[in-house]
Amino acid sequence: SEVADVPVPHPGSTLGRAFWSFRWTDAETAVFLDVWRVFYEELTDTVDNAPVIQRMFEVLRECLNRGELLTEQRVRTKMEAMTKRFHEEQNVCNRMLAKTGTASSSSWRFFEAMKDMLASVAEVDDE
Repeated sequence: SEVADVPVPHPGSTLGRAFWSFRWTDAETAVFLDVWRVFYEELTDTVDNAPVIQRMFEVLRECLNRGELLTEQRVRTKMEAMTKRFHEEQNVCNRMLAKTGTASSSSWRFFEAMKDMLASVAEVDDE
């Protein structure tokens, strides 16, 4: 799916500096996860998830009050980054289990929330 053409501010402008230095706070990431969880099953059930991400973006825009700094592409990128981080953390835990025989848990703050969200869809698929 194509991302809508959004004008990107020049890095030297005031808006540009804020745009290019965008960082999600932990509080915003927690809200992001709550919203993602609501849409997660629908996202996994569709091939073209652009309309679902658009709705997620609209909800997040209302909740986070980030104005023009929050874009659909940032929502998509956040989903990809968090999924990647979850799998990296999970691989570390699995290697520790294989090496020591003892289960370990990730220290990443959002690991358990991601694990619960991903497992909720796996449980539905298993039924």
